[in-house]
Amino acid sequence: MFRASNRGRSPAPPLLLVVVLILAVSGCGGGGQRDRVPAFERDSLAGKIYEQNLPIHGETLPAATGGDGVLTYSITPDLPAGLTFDPATRELSGTPSEAQAAILYTYRATDSDAANPDSASLVFEITVNEDPVPVFETDSIAGKIYDQNLPIDSETLPAATGGDGVLTYAITPDLPAGLAFDGATRLLSGTPSEAQAATLYTYTATDSDALHPDSASLEFRITVKEDPVPVFETSSIANQSHDRGVAIDGVTLPGAHGGNGLLTYTLSPELPAGLVFDAATRRLSGTPTLAQAATRYTYTATDSDPIGPDSVSLTFHITVEAVASVSIVAAAEEVDEGDDLTPIHLTLTLSEAVTGEVFVALASTGTARLGSDFDLADTAITFAEGETQATATITPIRDLEAEPDEFIALEISGVAGRAE
Repeated sequence: MFRASNRGRSPAPPLLLVVVLILAVSGCGGGGQRDRVPAFERDSLAGKIYEQNLPIHGETLPAATGGDGVLTYSITPDLPAGLTFDPATRELSGTPSEAQAAILYTYRATDSDAANPDSASLVFEITVNEDPVPVFETDSIAGKIYDQNLPIDSETLPAATGGDGVLTYAITPDLPAGLAFDGATRLLSGTPSEAQAATLYTYTATDSDALHPDSASLEFRITVKEDPVPVFETSSIANQSHDRGVAIDGVTLPGAHGGNGLLTYTLSPELPAGLVFDAATRRLSGTPTLAQAATRYTYTATDSDPIGPDSVSLTFHITVEAVASVSIVAAAEEVDEGDDLTPIHLTLTLSEAVTGEVFVALASTGTARLGSDFDLADTAITFAEGETQATATITPIRDLEAEPDEFIALEISGVAGRAE
């Protein structure tokens, strides 16, 4: 407290005391630090153009600096299907599986400030070009019906367009036996050798994309109808044996059915001399003139398919047996019934050896009487198989009665076996 006296002097003016308070403020709230934000070293990212189904070259996106604490990275919106982004390495990789037009993406770096996180971002476009795939000019292939053993009409299958590079063509599964497909010309050709029920086939065009080949397919069916072949009505023909010089009873060989068109019949090899085969009536007839050992013949029915005739055969044997002629060889002999009782031997001869036994019956036709003037040892002579000679023996009977001369005459009264 100040006391002033103005006693003896004039009153003094009042004293003005001015106090200036200067406050130095550093930061907000006193003692705080400045907020830092992330920043990229560039202000843009180049757009990305990828190819559908082709792996991209892995790309590491740029890093940001600054900010508070650790930075984390993200891309929005969702990347194209098949692509991924690794926030830890900032790598963008993968294989885009779907085409897409250019879409704008935001690549963002965000700091770890818990109270007020800051971020920096760059924008760029991603385009995924559509993978060019092969396309056929048609949406179907007509089913194929072929005939077994007949050449097919060669057919060029449809071409495809598009895809990456050159197209190659294939058919799966394996074609019917005898058919072939040329992938270079797309030509289907050949002669199917086996019947086959309708089978589904896939015809495929594949491009030459080394990393991800694309293909287009068409399906069709192939049927191979069984070739109708002739069939005989019987499974065998009996072997035949005929006698030389004897007309055979006409033999009609069995007929066949089936096959394509009319059937024709043949018999081979050449028939025994004197026999003929009528293909129209299938009849074997004639008179064999030469002996022949058992010979194998093939009887064949063939259809009239002009491209691939089919046939069926039966086999049998034909034998022509020799037929011998029988003769009696004897010299004229005189015998006295009273004194000379020497037997007379007559030789019977076959002109050739034959199969089986031959039986010859003899009869007396002279004036001498069998049983009173002479005896005949056997009136039935047998030739064993292969023999060509036999003997008939005549024995005179003693007779003292006076009578005129008589003669003995023997003749062949019958033949059995292959002789005449």
